Amino acid sequence: MSEKQMKLTYDLDKTEVALTIVRATGLMGARRINLSIQGDKFNRANPGDELGYYRVNFYPDCICCVIEAVGIPWPIDFDTFMGLPDELLNKWASMVYDLNPHFLPTPSEAGKKENGVSEDPKGQRSKKP
Repeated sequence: MSEKQMKLTYDLDKTEVALTIVRATGLMGARRINLSIQGDKFNRANPGDELGYYRVNFYPDCICCVIEAVGIPWPIDFDTFMGLPDELLNKWASMVYDLNPHFLPTPSEAGKKENGVSEDPKGQRSKKP
């Protein structure tokens, strides 16, 4: 199977990080949803956590599409991921969203969230408290 992919290389304190990022398969999408559900459970148990968005969206989006990782621990947990340089994370996310634009919320979804209506990771609409 031919898949769209991108290679990210980054010099992390004299260690080369190399990530191969691909267009998500159905299995990768399922893993992304499972990670998002885990992040949501953490957020509900820890209200006010300033990293809530990153647990539910950014982290699952980024790691679900990696098929090869060199120079960083893999699989990588949330805290280790968030400890990586911001520049690396932004380059990583840019490639993920270039290959998987459907991961980004549409303007109508963003408006729903601003108005207090959101979808949980299972796709069920809920009203924000």
